[in-house]
Amino acid sequence: MIKVIIERKVMAECIEEYEKRALAINKVLFSEVGFISSEALLNNNDPNHRYIIVTFDNNHNWQQWYKSEKRKKGVAAITSMLEEQEKIVVLEYIARS
Repeated sequence: MIKVIIERKVMAECIEEYEKRALAINKVLFSEVGFISSEALLNNNDPNHRYIIVTFDNNHNWQQWYKSEKRKKGVAAITSMLEEQEKIVVLEYIARS
């Protein structure tokens, strides 16, 4: 299982529209192979700073979603609302016995 952290800095004047479009992306994500869950969080000290944490069953299925036309189309709809390019970190669980 992997967790993906997507960090976005949204322009203040675009927050409402960003939320609508981000929700639309998330609805599409629900039907993707390997998708487990997602969370949308904001920084208490900077409400324009957003984090999305997505859980997938494995990196292959995440990569399929990441490279998909559906995701590219969704991200293209929010790119102009961001102060900078989104940052993505993929984290993998460490097996401990």
